[in-house]
Amino acid sequence: MTYNLITAGVFAAWVAVFVALSFYFALAYRMRRGHGDYLVFAVLTLVLSVYSVACSLLYFAPEPAKAFVPATLMTVSAIVAVALALHFALLLGRVAHHWRYAAPMYAFSAAFVVLCAAGQWFVVGTAHQEATYFLGAVVWTVRAEVTPYASAYYAVASASMLLTTGLLARAYLHGCREALGALVGALVLCAAGISDIASTLRLTHVMHLVPHGYVVFAFGVAFTLLVRYARLSDELELRSSDLERRSAELARSCEQLRNVTSELIDKRQLAAVGELAAVVAHEVRNPLAIISNAVSGLRKSSFPERDRETLLDILEEESARLNQLVGDLLNYARPVATEPRRVSLVELLERTLGIVPARPGLQTELSDPESVGPIYGDPSLLRQVFDNLVQNAVQAMNADGKLEVSLARAVREGVEGVLVTVADTGQGMTPEVTARAKDPFFTTRPSGTGLGLAIVDRIVDAHGGELSIESGKGSGTLVRVFLPFGSEVSSKPPRLRSLMDPTPGPTAD
Repeated sequence: MTYNLITAGVFAAWVAVFVALSFYFALAYRMRRGHGDYLVFAVLTLVLSVYSVACSLLYFAPEPAKAFVPATLMTVSAIVAVALALHFALLLGRVAHHWRYAAPMYAFSAAFVVLCAAGQWFVVGTAHQEATYFLGAVVWTVRAEVTPYASAYYAVASASMLLTTGLLARAYLHGCREALGALVGALVLCAAGISDIASTLRLTHVMHLVPHGYVVFAFGVAFTLLVRYARLSDELELRSSDLERRSAELARSCEQLRNVTSELIDKRQLAAVGELAAVVAHEVRNPLAIISNAVSGLRKSSFPERDRETLLDILEEESARLNQLVGDLLNYARPVATEPRRVSLVELLERTLGIVPARPGLQTELSDPESVGPIYGDPSLLRQVFDNLVQNAVQAMNADGKLEVSLARAVREGVEGVLVTVADTGQGMTPEVTARAKDPFFTTRPSGTGLGLAIVDRIVDAHGGELSIESGKGSGTLVRVFLPFGSEVSSKPPRLRSLMDPTPGPTAD
């Protein structure tokens, strides 16, 4: 019985190895949740530790009366181990929908486990001691006749192990070179399985080799997973260094982009100054020419008094026109900083409509069907907005016309607010004029500066709102102003826009 004790001690040593492997790869799976093969292999080695315990008990006391429990435990753990080995091979080989193939094997294994636990594996009364041989030494074990269920399982297990080996070979041939360790272990396990089946069928008298084959298989799989772990770590380091290099390149590119952007902004600002100078020069030249001619006329001593009064009126008118131009220009260029307060738009619009000059045929109407309530805004700036819009609408209509102002709740890009609509029945604008209506200094009125609605647009923008215009020749004009409800917090001044900026700007006034 000396060799039996040695064999039992070897199996006890395998238990410690399998438990260590199970703990290590369970921890590895916890660190790398995306690798399910780590978890399957951790469970497989844990099952093999139970298998080794049963083998150790079987060889430690090879008596028929004491062999049923360890033999049953060994058989059950071996059945589960075969299914887990196949599942591991499916995962390592990256087989799509691996559960579709692993689930039937688990189902078969569960059925055979139930049969084995119910005593349907060995033929009752056939258990006996039998001498087996390993390297010339006699090792005693307990043998018994197996039922047809067990014979069927051996066929299924043989097919499963061959399939496992084939999957590992496929993974190796498709470029997964680290699968070589697992493949060698699977080949050794298949050879051990063939030897054990032959021994079970009394074709040979060699001791069971599958327990030792599982050890080789486990070490081969561990080698495969460790090599892959090291390779993935190297790849992560390479990717990390590559990411650092790319980050440095991106930082340099961003710095270059900032420099180029700064240069473009400087050039655009210079271009805007040149455009502004040209526009101002054009707008100022005509009044100055008129003033110069008037002054020349006033210098004539023989100039009639009546004509002199006319020229003085012209001087006063053109001076006022220049003053208005300069004032509008300063208002437009000045940053708009609002001082929000609780404002009732209904009351504000009532005051605006209240100063509209009364004339025959002109109708004004204000509607607030939803009672939109107050908003937070700058009262003086908002009053300037609606005064300008109402004035433009009145000037766009002849003797007869109707001015309608309405309020309604609205939402713009997830922001709730109030939509104020100013509609007139005036002459309207052509599509060409409407398209240019937001250009600074563009106006269709001889006495206009083209900056009135530019200032209105700036004020609406400072409130976080939006100004839009719809018009058609002969069908009137519809101006919509969206203002968010806002909060009692002062807004930051908006960016200074070039007077030639193509972004939405003023309408014709």
